[in-house]
Amino acid sequence: MLLRNPFNKICSSFLYVFSLFNLKNHPEFQGWLINTCHSSIYIFSKFQIKVTNIYNTCKTMICNHPWLSEYIKNFGKTKINYDIEFVYEGYITRINKEDILNSNNVKFYKKIPYDFVIYSDYDQVLKTINKIIIPHFPNEKDLQYQKSEIKFLLSEILIDDNTVKVDFRTNEYNYYIEKNIFSNKFLNFFMHHYYPDSLSKDKDYSSYDFKLKIIDHNVVNAFFDSKNILKINKTDYEKIQITDNTQIVSETISEIVSEMVSEIEREKKSKSSDKDSTDTDYQLLEYSIEKR
Repeated sequence: MLLRNPFNKICSSFLYVFSLFNLKNHPEFQGWLINTCHSSIYIFSKFQIKVTNIYNTCKTMICNHPWLSEYIKNFGKTKINYDIEFVYEGYITRINKEDILNSNNVKFYKKIPYDFVIYSDYDQVLKTINKIIIPHFPNEKDLQYQKSEIKFLLSEILIDDNTVKVDFRTNEYNYYIEKNIFSNKFLNFFMHHYYPDSLSKDKDYSSYDFKLKIIDHNVVNAFFDSKNILKINKTDYEKIQITDNTQIVSETISEIVSEMVSEIEREKKSKSSDKDSTDTDYQLLEYSIEKR
């Protein structure tokens, strides 16, 4: 049995050759050589058995836990981001995309307060994360997006007497997405999330009027504030006005109708679900939200 191991075969061959040429002239080495080779074979065989047992145990564990296999497969690779973020006064509540699209969960998640929603999608081409800003509760249509072709030559945020150079596309994120709107609440979040050192720790920026200055791709200066905000289009951008602090004028009737239709369909599917199971899920979700 031991001779099946390649190492054992090597030791046995060495023992035979050494014995053939040397042991006749040096018989005193015969016992030592035999003991040494046998000990080496024994130790290596025990080590091989231990390694084989460990390998089999790990293999069984991976087979019984597919997520572990996927983790090992993707270990060291760039993490692919597919999450939904509800942003409210600087706080972020992260939800799985599949949960949002599940009609049974919609009315629960709608209880989460938010100023806007961000959908993050990893871009295999740009090797960055595309950030889609959604002003209302997201549906499946909102998760379909187009990257903008523009990129500003310069972007600056004016805070009191300070001017902070910012980038809306880096190796980590890309906000140049068609229909993205850079509202004052978004700029507040953006500065706290990506440029916190430029803000005073003792100041409340919840109602602060952030001023945005850009030099666009045509080398034209443009300025934006809380009443005149920036909207990204496919090949250009525009300045839009808001009527109050909650509604954006540029939101079209078709988008509202689409959201209403989607809501009706979700409500129909939700009513067909099991009521007892729903009530239990509702209590659990309420608890998780309160704890955030």
